[in-house]
Amino acid sequence: MNGEGIDIYKDRSSGNKIRSVLMDLKMYGYSKRKPFTIGRVEKRMMDYAKRNGIELGSKSIYMSVKSLTHSQRPNKQSKKLFVDDYELINFPKARKRMKLYFDNNTDKKKRTFVYVSNTSKFIIHPNYEIKFKNGKTKVVNFITAQRLNKNEKFDGGRFEKI
Repeated sequence: MNGEGIDIYKDRSSGNKIRSVLMDLKMYGYSKRKPFTIGRVEKRMMDYAKRNGIELGSKSIYMSVKSLTHSQRPNKQSKKLFVDDYELINFPKARKRMKLYFDNNTDKKKRTFVYVSNTSKFIIHPNYEIKFKNGKTKVVNFITAQRLNKNEKFDGGRFEKI
């Protein structure tokens, strides 16, 4: 419960699930929360994947403690590349208004979708294996978030705008 007596752990919105994990990480240094969905895969991502033979692991986008920890790691904080809590918490809703790219990396394992806001990028792997209590499953998974650096370009090169 937070200081206002509201049990945020029972609020099932994706933003509050993210907030709960971030609070756990700040308070305890870890979180035992299971991977959770933050919404359905958008039509533009599904259509692009279908047209380009990209296998999507699920119809929903998942997020895990591991990925949130990755987006907040000290290395990113020291370089001022971390995305603040507010932006992470609002990502599930805000992503629909963001630009979407496909990173056509030469390493097929690193090919990802990238949501880009005015200040940050959010990396989504189309077919990532995560562990659930009943075993491992491939899903569309949030990998990390990072503040954009001044020289980062998404037009042309290996990034294809969707």
